[in-house]
Amino acid sequence: MNATIAVIWDMDGVLVNTGNFHYKAWRVTLDEHGIPFSFDTFRKTFGMNNEGILRFLLGESYTHERYIEISDQKEATFRDAIKDLGIEDQVKVLRMGFSHPLPSKLIKGYLKDCDKVLVVEEGEPYMEEAVKAMAQEESLFLKIKGKAKDLFSRLYEYNPGQVRQNIATFFDISYR
Repeated sequence: MNATIAVIWDMDGVLVNTGNFHYKAWRVTLDEHGIPFSFDTFRKTFGMNNEGILRFLLGESYTHERYIEISDQKEATFRDAIKDLGIEDQVKVLRMGFSHPLPSKLIKGYLKDCDKVLVVEEGEPYMEEAVKAMAQEESLFLKIKGKAKDLFSRLYEYNPGQVRQNIATFFDISYR
């Protein structure tokens, strides 16, 4: 796929508070499998990788493949905004699993096929500023935004509807 627009999605919960996104994703996913998941349990597992969380919840009752299947389902909830807008064939998404150190080689390679990049991160624009610097180092001239009056605030947590609306606004896509 040779996309010209892109979204960099920082959902790591380390440098920015993305816990609610992860909690909601786990709740939706685990509810579908009849697995109880409270916020208290979420706090106990926060920081674990997906398979670690599933093993904590279920012990060794599932195969590795089943853990991966449920984990992939949970991660898909982060891509729902793109799907809901009907632009998955036009957008490529780079989901960052960590913010420090940033994988500059990966990000620079990712930027080369893009004309516009939206950085979705809560809190301060750490990743947005770093991505802009990496684009400049590579002599890439593309629009990179995240924090802006008409996009994302530095305050509060983002909800899925807000993320969808901001993606639509930035990429000039009709949103119902």
